[in-house]
Amino acid sequence: MTDTLLQLLALPIGALVGWVFFAGLRRTVNGLETSRRPVLRLGISLLLRFSLTIGFFLLLARYSDWIGMLAATAGFVVSRSILLRRPRLPTPPAAGWSS
Repeated sequence: MTDTLLQLLALPIGALVGWVFFAGLRRTVNGLETSRRPVLRLGISLLLRFSLTIGFFLLLARYSDWIGMLAATAGFVVSRSILLRRPRLPTPPAAGWSS
């Protein structure tokens, strides 16, 4: 694979990895209230999300140059920004709490 093609693919793949990372984080945090073992859920989510992200960036570092790393990081950060601005669904109040 040529360096130019890898640099062009780094941005959307970095955005996809960022999307999976931050969407997984949001899903994990939203499910902590109903989880029977929230610490285990949080730990497994952390390991899976970090493994995917670090694995991707290590592979990219092996086969690309600094421009590809910069493009992937930009995609990762852009996906974070998009997910932070995405409106959340309203969550119902917890049982037993009155407002």
